[in-house]
Amino acid sequence: MALCKLEMQRTTLVQGVLISLKNGEIRLYNDKNFISSIKNDDIVTGMVFGTFGREDGFLVLNYASGGLSAKILTRNANLTA
Repeated sequence: MALCKLEMQRTTLVQGVLISLKNGEIRLYNDKNFISSIKNDDIVTGMVFGTFGREDGFLVLNYASGGLSAKILTRNANLTA
């Protein structure tokens, strides 16, 4: 299981937690509220969320097979419960 803290500064500060499960699913929680999930075919062993270039919501995933992938959060994403 991998954990990653999600922090974004837009008009207000948004905080959340990304949790990677053994079945390949990544779940996003804001406090105790479930917000969203991402399905993967491989087990995620590491995650980093932050700014990359001009993108504020950039997530890099490291898989057990050695692969990498990047996900970009849409600018109008609603991260509240």
